[in-house]
Amino acid sequence: MSEPTKYMNDAPGFLCPACQEFRIKLSLEDFLTKGEVTCGNCGTPFQMDKSRCTSVVEKLHDLHIANKNVEMLKKQSL
Repeated sequence: MSEPTKYMNDAPGFLCPACQEFRIKLSLEDFLTKGEVTCGNCGTPFQMDKSRCTSVVEKLHDLHIANKNVEMLKKQSL
């Protein structure tokens, strides 16, 4: 099965595979800190298995820390 084409104007998040009615939005911080997300419409929980992509998770963690540092520096410069 091929992945659907994504466009710049697509709504953020992913469509709940259970109810097909709600887009589940996941921030970078949520992805890094949570092991599960829940559909806000039907309540179906989804586990996040990050074990097969540890190098990507490490890079995203570094990006998250860098982003927090930039935000802190912005606040200090005001």
